[in-house]
Amino acid sequence: MLALVVFVMYIGISFFNPGGFDVKFAKTKHAHATTKSGCRIKGNVSYNNNRKIYHVPGQKDYKKTRISSHRGERWFCSEAEAPANGWKKAGR
Repeated sequence: MLALVVFVMYIGISFFNPGGFDVKFAKTKHAHATTKSGCRIKGNVSYNNNRKIYHVPGQKDYKKTRISSHRGERWFCSEAEAPANGWKKAGR
């Protein structure tokens, strides 16, 4: 019975993929890379539209944002470094 449930879930994930979400990254959503010494700006890739946004300490979503290097997310050491690499500042 358990094997059947796992199989059905696998088939469902394989065929129903909303927004092009890459299943292999589902497990890494909450995993995060350790920060580089002195680098506190979080470069995050949005799950909804793959936009590259960065968060600085004090912004609303900063604390809950996790960095996953598997998704191309990264840490920046200065705020100027993020836009120079194509990242846009988060709106909140």
